[in-house]
Amino acid sequence: SLSLLRSHREAVTSVPAGFHVMATSAEVAIDGLEHDALPVWSLQTHPEATSGFLANQGIEAIWAQDPTAPVIAPESSPHFQDGWGIVQHFLNRAKLL
Repeated sequence: SLSLLRSHREAVTSVPAGFHVMATSAEVAIDGLEHDALPVWSLQTHPEATSGFLANQGIEAIWAQDPTAPVIAPESSPHFQDGWGIVQHFLNRAKLL
């Protein structure tokens, strides 16, 4: 389970042949796809996101479920940390190919 930034202005509605669902969310059933044999991923989330990306897209982020919690720097939130972990994992796998 990861905490990632989502902005569902578009959605995948069916799984293409040769792919399987690797991620779901409360908003959409198909949040990520992975090819059955090739190193190909498709994500509806934005693991590459930064606070600048959010501002440019007009996405308002809620950083804490508790409104009395202290405000933290966006890049230290789990949304960014988990997303950049995915990007790093992808880059490490790509080096091995």
